Amino acid sequence: MQRLRVVATSVLTALILASLSISVGCGKSRQLVGTWTLSNFACGPVTLTFFKDGTGMVNILGEAQSFTWEVKGDYLLLRSGQETEKFKFKVEKNTLILYPVKGKIKGEEIDSPLVFVRVAE
Repeated sequence: MQRLRVVATSVLTALILASLSISVGCGKSRQLVGTWTLSNFACGPVTLTFFKDGTGMVNILGEAQSFTWEVKGDYLLLRSGQETEKFKFKVEKNTLILYPVKGKIKGEEIDSPLVFVRVAE
């Protein structure tokens, strides 16, 4: 009987922790939904749009490309085709800051964070 209580308590604790981590991830995901622009990019403006369903669009110099996205803890994963880019990120009011984990995006060196501003909707 004692062993059954220990197992039940362990399972309940795991479920509570899992639900807490899901709700934290969902909160961060909700913060991202919308359109963001990066205006100081060397090649011109970049626009990221995150949709609620985990899909999105990036627009660079008028060329749009779709992607899927997912928040895992403090990381944002962007997937397009076979490629996945991983960023540490934070949202502060109307600013989205992306820190490339490897210091590269598609093989290009990135020496500073990418700072996006939310587009008013």
